[in-house]
Amino acid sequence: MKHSWLSLLLILIASVLLLIGLERAFSPLFQNCIEEHQHREGGNSAEKQPSGFSVTASAYVQCTGRFVNAIGNSITALATIIIAAFTGTLWIATSRQAQLTEETLIADKRAFIFADNYMQFWELDATTNLHNWRFRPHWRNTGSTPTRRLTMHVECEVRNTMLPEGYAFTYDRTQIGKGIIPPKGEMLGGIAPQAAAITPQDILDSQAGRKFIYLWGWAKYVDVFPGTPEHITHFCWLITVTGVPTTFVPNTPGQPPTFGTLAFNYIQHTEGNYTDET
Repeated sequence: MKHSWLSLLLILIASVLLLIGLERAFSPLFQNCIEEHQHREGGNSAEKQPSGFSVTASAYVQCTGRFVNAIGNSITALATIIIAAFTGTLWIATSRQAQLTEETLIADKRAFIFADNYMQFWELDATTNLHNWRFRPHWRNTGSTPTRRLTMHVECEVRNTMLPEGYAFTYDRTQIGKGIIPPKGEMLGGIAPQAAAITPQDILDSQAGRKFIYLWGWAKYVDVFPGTPEHITHFCWLITVTGVPTTFVPNTPGQPPTFGTLAFNYIQHTEGNYTDET
């Protein structure tokens, strides 16, 4: 808007300068009027003669009036051009304001999905009589509209080394979940790992720094507004566990170091956490 008003001001200044230039350079009527006025004023007695500035200003005003009357059609055309320029500038400003209003509405109301935590699920190993673990990401929609065409995927990797820089995050394309998250709603994603579960020994090794447990995944979706692009949210967490996994007892109240309890947390990996980058 500021640039539009500046453009209009420059147009007005240029128009005035153009008028002055036409008067002085191309109009015999204006030049003759100035010379006539100067000759008449020069014939007056000194005591009656006004200051040089007053004479010049008076002559210019009178002669400009004659010039304007003489080229009235041209002035009308110039005014029409200025009005058209103003109208065009106003239309541009109005269109831009409408676009900004629409973009603000979409940004405020559209679905925005992100993973803010994960749930842990134990299962009893009949061979060891210990508890193994699987995880599900918790997805939240902070927008005021639902998702459309939502797809999701989650992976859990137990590694002997940390994820390398530039990790590809490849996945089984047949293991894709679908769903919908309502406005201000939430839901759990798929479960991982889908093969062998996380064992107490895996947790002990991760606590000792011999192994690294990663949970990562993504959600892709579009919002309800037409013409907007597909959105994606990707997460990648290093899972950390405190407590003794071999002594875990389900439903034990409290937190470690209370006997029988475990506490699961995560650290965001240096890569793999982003939104709307495809």
